Amino acid sequence: MAATSTAPPSRSIFPPMSIRSAHRQASSRRSAPRPHRCGSIRIPTAALTAAIAAHEGVPQPYVLCGGGAAELIYAYCDALRPRLAAEPAPTFSEYRTAAAHFGAQLAQYPLRAPDFLPDEGLLAFLKERKPDVLFLCTPNNPTGVTLPRGLLEAAAHLPRAGHARAAR
Repeated sequence: MAATSTAPPSRSIFPPMSIRSAHRQASSRRSAPRPHRCGSIRIPTAALTAAIAAHEGVPQPYVLCGGGAAELIYAYCDALRPRLAAEPAPTFSEYRTAAAHFGAQLAQYPLRAPDFLPDEGLLAFLKERKPDVLFLCTPNNPTGVTLPRGLLEAAAHLPRAGHARAAR
């Protein structure tokens, strides 16, 4: 069995500017930070993000906490209001649901059985369609497939609609 790395991704592309922008916009829309619960203990959001950032060795603005994945996905779509969202299929359904909720059209790139692993065709698909946002989940839900790092980096560097080049 191959060992997996727990090292944080390269700082050159993670988090991409689009994520940092969405974080700033979503944070500015909330009137007051909500405390998070750890059992019966309430933890202020700023303290929680500071503790996570310190533990992970990343800047605090790289950390965004929410009440589950769905809340963060909706906050992202609300902040960016994409016109066209892309995702591989099958994947977690909340991406397309949140994007559609905020008016986006959806472009799906079909993954093929038995391995459901995206190939270089995904990059061609993205170059052709030029989505405003791309949802990638690794490991993918529901397939459990981990996306190759090279594919993630190549997708992060592709220009998106309304951008002269991909933000880094």
